[in-house]
Parts: sequence; C-alpha cells; structure tokens
Amino acid sequence: MSSAPRSLLTDRTFWGLLLTQLLGAFNDNVYKFLVMFLCTDRKRLNPLDDWQGIALVAFASPFVLFSGISGFFGDRYSKSGIIVFSKVLEIVVMLAGLLVFWLVEPSKLQLGLLMAVLFLMGAQSTLFGPAKYGILPELYPRDRLPVINGWFLMTTFIAIIGGVAAAGMLKDALPDLISVQWICVAIAVVGTLTSLLVQRLPAADANLKFSPTALFIDPETRGALKLFPSLKTALLYSSVFWFVGGVFQPAVNAVGTTQFGLSDSATGQFAATTAIGIAIGSALAGKISQSRFRAGLVRAAAIGLMVCLAVLGIPGGQAVNGSEVIVRMPLVNLTTAGALLTVAGLFAGLYAVPLQVYLQAMAPEHLKGRMIGAMNLINWIGIVISGVFYELGTILLVKLGLGTNVIFGGIAAVILIAALTFPMQDQSLSSEAS
Repeated sequence: MSSAPRSLLTDRTFWGLLLTQLLGAFNDNVYKFLVMFLCTDRKRLNPLDDWQGIALVAFASPFVLFSGISGFFGDRYSKSGIIVFSKVLEIVVMLAGLLVFWLVEPSKLQLGLLMAVLFLMGAQSTLFGPAKYGILPELYPRDRLPVINGWFLMTTFIAIIGGVAAAGMLKDALPDLISVQWICVAIAVVGTLTSLLVQRLPAADANLKFSPTALFIDPETRGALKLFPSLKTALLYSSVFWFVGGVFQPAVNAVGTTQFGLSDSATGQFAATTAIGIAIGSALAGKISQSRFRAGLVRAAAIGLMVCLAVLGIPGGQAVNGSEVIVRMPLVNLTTAGALLTVAGLFAGLYAVPLQVYLQAMAPEHLKGRMIGAMNLINWIGIVISGVFYELGTILLVKLGLGTNVIFGGIAAVILIAALTFPMQDQSLSSEAS
C-alpha cells in the first residue's frame, strides 16, 4: 500500500480506475434497463406479466454464485490484471447481446436469451468488483479511503443516472435495438482502454491455494468475521441497502410507466432522480466521515430513507392512464415523487458509503479481495431475495387492487428495523476492527 500521499487530480491510476468503473456501471445500466423496459412493455399489456423480477434475479445470481471465487482470484492474482481481463470479457458479453438482437425476432425467446446475456453481464461484474474495491486499500492509505470511496460511489451513481436515462432515450430515439447495442459494445471497448491506465500491482497472496470453500466464504475469511464481529455487522447491514435497492429499481420503473403513464424515456429520467441523490449523498458521506467510521450517520440516514419510502408508499385515489385503464395512483404527484426519490437517494448514499469503507479499511491486508467477495456475496443474496420479494409483492398488490408504489412501504419497514437495531459505534479507521 502506498504511504506517500499523492494528488488525486494528477493520479493516472485514480482516474483510470474511476473512468473504468464509471463506464462499466453506465454500460451495465444501459443494457439492464433496456431489458427491464422490454419487461415493462409486457406489463402494460398484462399487469401480471412482469419479467422485471426475473431480470433482477438473472443479473444478481452470478454475484451469489461467483463472488467467493472472484474474491479468491482478487487475492491470488494481480487485481490490476483482473480489472483489465474483466473489461475484455465485457466486450464479449456486449457482442453476445448484439447477436441476440440481430438474429432473434422480438418474442419470449428473445427476452429469455437477453436474460441469459444479463446473467453473463452479472458474472463479468462479479469478477470486476473485488478487484476494483480491493485494490483501493493497496494503493491508498486508510485515512483517504472515505473520500476516495465517496468519489467512486458518487460516479457509480452518476453512471447509473446516465445509464438509466440513456436506456429509455435510446430505445425511443433509435430505429432498432441493434443500434443501441452497438453503443454498448463501443463503451465496453473504451472502458477496456481506460483500465490500462491502472497501476500494475503484484498479487496480494500469490501462494494462496484453491479449495472448494473458495466458491463461497473460505474458512480464513469466516475466521476474520468471527474474530472481528464489527466486520460481520457492517457486511450484514450493507446487504440491507442492496436489498432495498433491488426492490426499489423495478418498483420505480413500474410506478413511472403504469401509474404515472410515462414513456420509457421519461421513466428513465424519473428513475435517475434517485441516482442524483445517491451521488450527492456519497460525496457528502466521504466529506463528513473523513478518517472515521461514523455510526450515527448510518442510523440517521436509515431513518431519513425510511421516511421518504413510507411517504412514497401511501396509496392515493384512482385515475385513468394513457391506455384508458383505471389504476390506483400514489398519494403524491409526479413532481413530489421525483423530489422524494432524490432525497431518498441522498440518504441511501449517506448510509452505504461508511459501511463500504469500513469493510475495505478494517479487513486484514491479505484478505481484502476475499472480504470484498464476501461483501458482494451477501449483498447480492439480498438482491436475489429482493427480486422474489418484488414478484410476490406485485402479485399481492394486484389482487388487493393497490398500486405498485405501496411496495415502498414494505421496504420502509425493513429500513426501520435496520435503523433501530444497528449496533456499531464510531471508530477511527486507523485502529483495528473490534
């Protein structure tokens, strides 16, 4: 790990890694939301025919299946080499998506194949994650990690803003989906080039031996979680954020298209308001935290997020949407809903950054990659559960004659429980985990 402070403004590695992950997150979200908008097209025709939960599970499953082995690779091999390799894989996956749009006519078969490509995209992202976050503590001192993570999470959600909005606009503006997918291929190529700017580092543990336990959480990582209970706590409460986000994304899409009657382009912009808030909250979290883990910030952010979600979840009266179908509307109007999404995103950023930094900074040096792999595994188990939660919740709300927005009330309850039970205390990031 570098001990000499370096200016981030002139740090080629910092900008190379920042741009690489920004372009990757943008590309992921253009493709993912393109598929999800195809799912909402089906939902418009039949409220029970919503494949968004399936899409969410398709993208999330690789993180559950492969996070352990990806964390092993992150410690066994050079993290900078894995970053470049994973970006080359991104080009291959985006070309596979291009072939599906090119060779298969729109149908359930095409949508099923697009789900398979979404699975492969998730697998590529799974490999990238432990290397991306694990390399930061190898490059920079602990006391700089809050600010650097603030930058990374902020730009990740700026990329989500662009990706979500671009997916809808490109789908509406371009003559066919093949043209959109060519753009995804081009972005993957540019992201591969920026990955070459990242400083080459040796493997953290070149002698690490593979065992079947590396497919999940290996004994050494489990031992560290047992020895340092605060690491396990931070990991579990981080997964709450991703569970909420997993329900949140398809719910916002459905509220925009089926309740407010927005076009795909307008729905993308509506959903992007949350990412704007997360970007702001992430930057603020890095500034507020500085060189400490601030548990009070996590609790306050959880309460603020819960209030925003609870208000969004209040049902309103009935209205007729653009398809002349009577729907149950949210209590708040479109403008207020957009404002609440932005504020909810701000609180989400304030909640997530301190927990992520804690796991990076306090994990033992030789376990950085595997600890991030464990974090990804638990986070994405939360996201897979969220896909099931969304699907079952949607069916129940249709049967009860309620709008999709009511599902926000359910995840508000989860956040409230997290806020009331969060046990961690403030701690310097220069001290040992406890």
